[in-house]
Amino acid sequence: MKVAKLKVHNALLIAANIVDSETMEAERKKAGQTDTVDSYEAAFERIREITCEEDIDRIVLQFIEVEDENFALFNFVSDQNNRVEYLHYEIEEVQWLVLVSYYYSPF
Repeated sequence: MKVAKLKVHNALLIAANIVDSETMEAERKKAGQTDTVDSYEAAFERIREITCEEDIDRIVLQFIEVEDENFALFNFVSDQNNRVEYLHYEIEEVQWLVLVSYYYSPF
């Protein structure tokens, strides 16, 4: 009988530890979320100071517009790089044709 009571007691202790660890984990997550919100608020306050803009919605809108423009410019530069690479290939091909025609010309 004592062995059975000890097993039940140990099972209850283990269950209590699991609940405690889950509770502690939930509290840690909540504290982490609070820290995250605080850091976002501090970041927005710093952005307000730098931009001299009080309206967060305007700041976000301006950021999105600038990001869209940067993305468009990135795509443009990427296309230009691809074009340059293709032109290098074309130049090499023409140089090879000139070299071959020079060596095999009847003159």
